[in-house]
Amino acid sequence: MTLESVVSVNLAFARVAEHFGKDLRGVRFRVGVGRGHLLELVAYVPKAVLPSRAEWEALEDAVEALVEALLGTMLFDRWVGEIACVESPKKPELRLASSERSSPTLAPAHELRDLVLSVERDIHAGLPPTPWSEIKDRSWTLLELDPEERAEGCPQPDLVLVATCYPELVRCFLSGAPFDSARFSANSERFACLEVAVPQAFSERTQVKDALEATLETALSLERLGSVVGVGMGLRLLYFTLAVQHIEQAIASLRRCVATPNISSAWLVWMDDAWAEDRVLLRD
Repeated sequence: MTLESVVSVNLAFARVAEHFGKDLRGVRFRVGVGRGHLLELVAYVPKAVLPSRAEWEALEDAVEALVEALLGTMLFDRWVGEIACVESPKKPELRLASSERSSPTLAPAHELRDLVLSVERDIHAGLPPTPWSEIKDRSWTLLELDPEERAEGCPQPDLVLVATCYPELVRCFLSGAPFDSARFSANSERFACLEVAVPQAFSERTQVKDALEATLETALSLERLGSVVGVGMGLRLLYFTLAVQHIEQAIASLRRCVATPNISSAWLVWMDDAWAEDRVLLRD
């Protein structure tokens, strides 16, 4: 560990103590991987720091602030999902049951960033080594959804059926969990949803969907701009999940694809939380 990292870790502890009144020195962490490749952290807090039940929320806020300070905001926002606080075991080096991507021992605070970076490399090693535009042999999964059971505010609220070659990505997005494309691609792809409105009745949209899917895949893959990794039918709209490589060129290509009489409107919605407001109108 470098002198710089020692200073930054000590500074993180000092700032948390000043802001929250909690001395978290001695806290240790275990890291696991949950749905959507989000990291699930367990913070083992020394018994002396454990508060009364009424102050437990304040402890959780302090631990969350410490984790963000140790990792940096970008790494924290991209990878960290849930953080649980428990009492530290009497033997801090006790080995715990863990998955292949979990830390087998309790890591001290100064090792947390390196541990998360290690898990990040492990996850990326398990992702497709090439962009989706170069993958021809794919396995597709069919997912059925009930719009009436979807929580208010969830994306694509009218979606009833989706076929995808990347179910983990689609499930994460539809659940409303934090989303970052870097958790799902080792090739700097950005994931987006092309949402299309067609004037035909629901029962007549299948032909439009099939034709547009073929057009999109041909246009995007021809210049390696991206690929279709999911196709969905909604009560009002058609949805196409895209892995995009070259954004500006891909948007221009998409505009040409949707410039047909059987499409009344179309827009591109980025799946990443950081770009969710940057909707691109393709056809109005």
